[in-house]
Amino acid sequence: MSAHDESKLIKIKRVLISVHQKDKLPIILEVLKKFDVEIYASDGTKKFIEDLKIIPTSNLFSISSYTKNPEILKGKVKTISYQLSASLLFDPNNQSEQEEFNKLHLHKFDMVIANLYPFNEYYQNENYNIDNVTKLTTYIDIGGMLLIRAGAKNFQNVVSVVDYDDYDLIKDSLEKNNGSLTIKDSIFLMKKAFRYTAEYELSVANAFAQIFPKGYGDNENNSDNNSDLKYGENPHQKASFYKSKQANIKCLSKNSLSYNNIVDIDSSLALINDLNYSNNLNNSNNYVSVIVKHSNPCGVASTSADQHQSKSFVKALEGDVVSSFGGVLSFNTPLEMKTLDCFSYQENGVTKNRFFEVILAPDFDLGVVDRLNSIYKNIKIVRVDKFTNPKMEVKYLTNFAGSLLIQERNSKIYNELNIVSKNKNRAIDLDSKMDAIEFGLKVVKEMKSNAIAVVKHERSGATFTIQLVGAGVGWPNRVGAVNAALENTIRERRDNDGDLILFSDGFFPFADSIELISKYKNIKTVVEPGGSIRDKDVIAKANELEIDLIFTGVRLFKH
Repeated sequence: MSAHDESKLIKIKRVLISVHQKDKLPIILEVLKKFDVEIYASDGTKKFIEDLKIIPTSNLFSISSYTKNPEILKGKVKTISYQLSASLLFDPNNQSEQEEFNKLHLHKFDMVIANLYPFNEYYQNENYNIDNVTKLTTYIDIGGMLLIRAGAKNFQNVVSVVDYDDYDLIKDSLEKNNGSLTIKDSIFLMKKAFRYTAEYELSVANAFAQIFPKGYGDNENNSDNNSDLKYGENPHQKASFYKSKQANIKCLSKNSLSYNNIVDIDSSLALINDLNYSNNLNNSNNYVSVIVKHSNPCGVASTSADQHQSKSFVKALEGDVVSSFGGVLSFNTPLEMKTLDCFSYQENGVTKNRFFEVILAPDFDLGVVDRLNSIYKNIKIVRVDKFTNPKMEVKYLTNFAGSLLIQERNSKIYNELNIVSKNKNRAIDLDSKMDAIEFGLKVVKEMKSNAIAVVKHERSGATFTIQLVGAGVGWPNRVGAVNAALENTIRERRDNDGDLILFSDGFFPFADSIELISKYKNIKTVVEPGGSIRDKDVIAKANELEIDLIFTGVRLFKH
């Protein structure tokens, strides 16, 4: 839409009203009366407006008087007609539409005010099952959906109103603009209208998924897309999985995915996608292995293409052998038989296989899937047809108190890398650390807050290995997260590890974390967002203990 269009006004001369929730209509009726607006309403809404005695009878009409169609089937059919659809979809700037409109003697509506039967309220207030489900279907709104969607589709000419909390906004805008609404008003209301109808449809779908258990109406060819899960996060919780046709994952094993598997797969894909599109590593040609447990990375490694996939797996496993048991193991390249050989280990002279509940890869070499199924009885093998560039915009949706909480994907890891410490004994070569810094920030970004990640980096020419060697996740205080990460690092590492880098998803509020870090002599560099009121104290402590301190300017919380 051009800047010129943004100044457009939509003159409100004729309004269509059909609402279930009527009590706040007086707010908007008063201003419609002021500007002599004609109102067409469904029978129930018209009777309500008549009783208020706000709108003169000369300006109030029934929908059926316009369409010449009576309300029939006990009110099931009252706003479904070609006249109303045409009146809301009509484009007055289209000459051919104008000629057809005039020929049929139709009216143009400038605004539609509609809200739907409260389906969720009816569903939650009574116990519905297969035997009485027909009663529930009477509460599914059809005509109102048509009015809202038609008006919203034609937002450049029609204002679509679904939320009575917006009546004051409309009233103020009409008075300010002498009986008109702005195109910006219409765009704002259009977006709300489509969210409203989408949430309504989802509530209907969810209700029937609960009423009709698995087996009723299931299509074998469609079972991969929509299914009831065995249970949710815990065995007493019900759960369902609605997979869009655009989803690019497929389970290759006979064992179906659980709710927790799907949550962990989501976390795995977020991280492996990020690392697969690294500015500094060009990892699409390198090997990346990721192990996730309870949606937190516990093993992550990236190795150069001149090594082997098995090397990245072994290095990822070294990060936390204990936590990796039963996790989700992901690869950015097809899983090779040689890597599978590394799954076995010796314990008291007995050969055993490390267990992963889910193994995910873009593909599997010949024989790998069969071998995995023969080794593990309960393995879930998942193929991801293609990875997604994390720079693509993604929205995350969360239910909150019957509402929808939405945020965009966290795709930023730093504004700039600012070396704030002054180490008198050595200069920091930031360029040599860039690939490890990007790796570490992407890993800590996917950990639950408060989070700390410790990363090891080895390079010889073009050959490199970067791995997560310690993690502290989900702590309510940052000292606890630091302690956990250091204990993990010490347990798994040796004295000849060389320089390690520690990453924090949030700033250090006190210098005590730097003191703790200094006790592990191999950690020479700390990367954190900065921004604390005590940054000066933290920097001073880093200088005192000869730790290189780098601020990123970006917080990476994940709750």
